[in-house]
Amino acid sequence: MEIQQSKVYNAAMWHGLILAIYLVIRFFFMVSSADSTILNLLFIFITIGVPFVAYYLGKDFKKKTDEELTYRNFYTHGFFMFFFASLILAAVEYVYYGFINTEFITEQYNTLLQNIEIIKQTMPDASQIEEIVNASPIPTASQMAMQNVWMYSFVGIIISLINAYILNKKR
Repeated sequence: MEIQQSKVYNAAMWHGLILAIYLVIRFFFMVSSADSTILNLLFIFITIGVPFVAYYLGKDFKKKTDEELTYRNFYTHGFFMFFFASLILAAVEYVYYGFINTEFITEQYNTLLQNIEIIKQTMPDASQIEEIVNASPIPTASQMAMQNVWMYSFVGIIISLINAYILNKKR
């Protein structure tokens, strides 16, 4: 007998909360890593750990479920886990970008322009990139938060496809 979808969604919400805490920690390492090499290395290691955390949470879902799980159940759990985590992370990012450090996005944009100037010295074709960046307005806090919801949902699709295969295979 296959598990009810409501149980899959409920587990995805709880595991999404755990993943969101992990991603929020990752986010704060990201915004702090601009000034510190050690924090930047920690940010990289935490980022590499995201698929492993997702696998562990999928394994926990499998362990806590007495019913037979299919590939679809594992995939649905993984995707919604990332979706719910990205919504929580988006709220944290919106508050950070909009109220705590309102200049962060502008500073990052200006750093990007400075880096393009450095790159243009060795690669003349980088001027096309500069034109594209200059034509784009600086994103707002809500645009950054929504962009990351889409990004983490897409990453969740990719990671969930792989994790669902591995978890479904290990019966």
